[in-house]
Amino acid sequence: MKSKFLVYKPILFYFKSNHPCLIISEEGILYNSFLGNLGIISWLEIEKIDFIQFAPKSIHIKLNNFDSIKCRLSLFKQKVSELYFKQKGAQIIIFQQQINIPLEELYSEMMKYQNQFGSYIKKGF
Repeated sequence: MKSKFLVYKPILFYFKSNHPCLIISEEGILYNSFLGNLGIISWLEIEKIDFIQFAPKSIHIKLNNFDSIKCRLSLFKQKVSELYFKQKGAQIIIFQQQINIPLEELYSEMMKYQNQFGSYIKKGF
């Protein structure tokens, strides 16, 4: 019996200034933002992704264990992320102004990958 795998290519999203902002792949997301380059955040490290439709539109990413990622940031940026979490319930927030595609499209792509690879990893395959 042959096993079937969907082949996904990494998707790149750019800041409006044409610098890479976000790369989505089967390993997770690579987010390069105001907070800095957080490196790869695996799908296992992501607890929840929400699309917030009221102004300002944004995508909120809540992490399972922010401490493992927080050490990659400067002290100032750690405090900013902690403030995001206290105010919005998410450590990472992506605003429409940061990227050159509609947030709805970005959210849809993130959810496809999280559903495919997050559940795939969590099942232990």
